[in-house]
Amino acid sequence: MNDKGRNETYRTSIPVS
Repeated sequence: MNDKGRNETYRTSIPVS
């Protein structure tokens, strides 16, 4: 399971500050 890689894509998709 690669949560770090998934998180990166999620953050890029919806850049929430």
